[in-house]
Amino acid sequence: MLKIDQLTSKGVQNYVQVCTQYCACLEQLAGAEASALYLRLVELLPGLYRGNLRLPKVTLRYVQDPERFVTEKQYKNLLRQLSALTGPRDRFPFINYPHDVERLAMADASVAELLSDIYLEVKDFVSLYGTGTLEDMNDALAENQDTFRQEWGLKVLTVLNILHLYCFGEASSSPAGGYHHEEPSPEGFDASELQGFGTETE
Repeated sequence: MLKIDQLTSKGVQNYVQVCTQYCACLEQLAGAEASALYLRLVELLPGLYRGNLRLPKVTLRYVQDPERFVTEKQYKNLLRQLSALTGPRDRFPFINYPHDVERLAMADASVAELLSDIYLEVKDFVSLYGTGTLEDMNDALAENQDTFRQEWGLKVLTVLNILHLYCFGEASSSPAGGYHHEEPSPEGFDASELQGFGTETE
C-alpha cells in the first residue's frame, strides 16, 4: 500500500480535482445547452486521460471489489438526461478496438452512454477516495487505474473524438439523421457558454 504522502501527492490531487469537475459538469445539466456542454467536456476529458497516466502505480489492497457509490437509478437518470441533450447526434459509427487487433470492426456508439460510463467510474473513484482512510484511498486509485486501462480510458478517447467534431464543425447531423462534412464556423463558440459547467462560483 502507498504511503500517505504518495496518496496525497500533487499529481493525485490534481487528478481528483479534474475528476470532481467532470462529475460536477454532468450533475448540472438542468437548462444546459448541448454546444456549451460539448465544449466544456472537450476541455475536461483530456485532463482525465492525462491525469490517470500520471498517477503512481498502486496495488489493490483488499481481495473484494471496492465499494460502489453510483446506483443504477442514478446512472439511468444521467443517461436519460444526456440522451435528451444529444438527440439525433447521440449515436455515431466508430472503429471498435478489441484486445485482438486482428478483429477490428466498425461499431455503433452512443455519446450519452460513453459519458455516463466514464462518470460511473470517476464518481465511484472520488467518492471512495474521499472517505479519507488510507486503505480506501489506496484501493480507489488502484481500481480506477485498472478500469481505465481495461475500459474507460478508450471510452474517453472515443467520445473526445466525436465531441471535437461536434464542437468545431467537422460533423453535423443531416435532416435524415446521418452525418456530412462541413467547413468549421469562423465564429466558433463563445467562451461565456462555459459558465456554470463544472466550475465553482465565488
